[in-house]
Amino acid sequence: MSDDAPKSSDDLVEAEVNAIRDPDLVASRREQLLDAGLKLFLEKGFASTTIRDICARSGVNQASIYDYVANKQDILRRLLNRVWFRPNALGMAEQLSAPDAPELRDMLREFFSRGWTENREGTLLAYRAVPHLDAADRKTLREREERLMAALSAYLRARGGLAADDARRGHGEFHIVRQCLRPHARLADERHRRRFGAGSHDRRHGRHDRPAGRPDHARP
Repeated sequence: MSDDAPKSSDDLVEAEVNAIRDPDLVASRREQLLDAGLKLFLEKGFASTTIRDICARSGVNQASIYDYVANKQDILRRLLNRVWFRPNALGMAEQLSAPDAPELRDMLREFFSRGWTENREGTLLAYRAVPHLDAADRKTLREREERLMAALSAYLRARGGLAADDARRGHGEFHIVRQCLRPHARLADERHRRRFGAGSHDRRHGRHDRPAGRPDHARP
C-alpha cells in the first residue's frame, strides 16, 4: 500500500501533513497506520474505532500520530484512495478496448473474482465506508463511479449495436453483461417478470388472494 502513488482528479482529498521532513519515515509510519486502520475498520467498524485503537495496533506513538495523518477521516480517505480508487488502474471499458483484451465473459469473471479475493478488504471497506464519508467525499466517489459506468455503457452499447438514442439505453446495453454472468438469465428474468409483475398488478387493484391450497412460493 504505497504512499507515493500519483494522485488523480478522482482521488479523495487528503490532508496536507508536513511536520516531518523525512519522507521515508512519513511513508513508513503512514503505512503502519493505514494497515492498522484497514483491519480495525473492518473488524470494529469505522465509528467504533478510535485513534487510540489505531495507534495501539500500528505501534505508532499516539503523541506523534498527527505528524503523519490529520485525523481518523484522513486515514479513511487515504485508504480508499489506495484500495478502492487504485491509482493507474484502467477502467473496464479501457481494458476491453485494448488490442489484446480477453473475451467479455472472461474479463467479468476475473473482475468480480479479483474484487472478492485479491481486493476483498478494499471492496468491503468501500461499501461499508460510504455512510461515514462527508458530502464532498461522497460526491467525488459518486462522480467517479458514474464516469466509469458511462464509459462502460458506451462500450457495451457500441458492442451491442445500440444507437445512442435507442429507447433501451440505460439498461439495454447492460443486458450483454447479465447474459455473460448468467447464461440462462432470460428464462429466470421472464419468470421474475411474470411472478412479480402480476403481484404488483394485483396489489394496485386490491387483489391479495392466492389460489386455494397453493402456497405463494409454489407460483411459477
